[in-house]
Amino acid sequence: MRFLLRDHRVGQWIGPVYDRVLKELSAAGVDGVWSEEIPAQFQAGDVFVSHSPIDYREDFETLPVFGLKLVNRRELLNLCGALGLSTIEWASPDSLESAEVLFEEWKTSWLVFKPDSSFARKGIRRWERGTPFPSDTNYDSSADVFMLPNEGGPKTIKVDIFYDKVISSRVFQTLPLESPDFYVPPVEESVQIHDDDQFMRMAELLGPRMVEFGSAYFSVDLMEHRGELRIIEINPANIGRKLPWSTWPGYIVPRYSRAVLSLLSLGEALPTLREMRAIVTRLRESGREA
Repeated sequence: MRFLLRDHRVGQWIGPVYDRVLKELSAAGVDGVWSEEIPAQFQAGDVFVSHSPIDYREDFETLPVFGLKLVNRRELLNLCGALGLSTIEWASPDSLESAEVLFEEWKTSWLVFKPDSSFARKGIRRWERGTPFPSDTNYDSSADVFMLPNEGGPKTIKVDIFYDKVISSRVFQTLPLESPDFYVPPVEESVQIHDDDQFMRMAELLGPRMVEFGSAYFSVDLMEHRGELRIIEINPANIGRKLPWSTWPGYIVPRYSRAVLSLLSLGEALPTLREMRAIVTRLRESGREA
């Protein structure tokens, strides 16, 4: 079995760190390759993981391919509920008219609107009670969500997971949604949060299901809400790498390597992209999103 890692335009920052991962995998008997480009062709037994966005390719169908976004924001939050993982209150009503009921149901003066297409906070909107829904966006009840504003501190904890192992976890300040700088990514993040039982349990529960959804390397964002840490979203692809991998390589390399070996230990049980797509299709046709 060969492990193929692809990450575009990061070589100058973390290429040498990826080299260290491959060295550890080699010591464990695994042939690994990393590249900034997608391989022109694959071999039987290849497992392909892309850390940066990729587009569908027909020859992916017969391989375990991780990095395509196959499920949406609503489905991922539903998965959390099915696994017993706490989230901040959220809903995807059938219509905007139905969504207006949430103001009263949650006893709140405003809602957070999170479209599935949002990336790096772009597209997230504040919807005030008694005002029209923001005119510069559309609502898709099958994928977008409304969420109750968190009732806790302004910090977001980001937990990066590969399969069933926590790779890194860190905390950064989250500006208020009404701040003009809300959409500007934080420049500095704090020191790592080390082993945490809640995060490790979260990885063990989510990992096997995320693999079925085509995601091996994903992140979970949490905020304090009513006295506990709760999930606000899962990012299934294109996880931030530059800061954690270049800042804490000695911490991340052994953890990532162990996680890759854990994934590869599934062997023939690893789903191909065709099987992943079939799982997602059955899930949607059944009307269950987890």
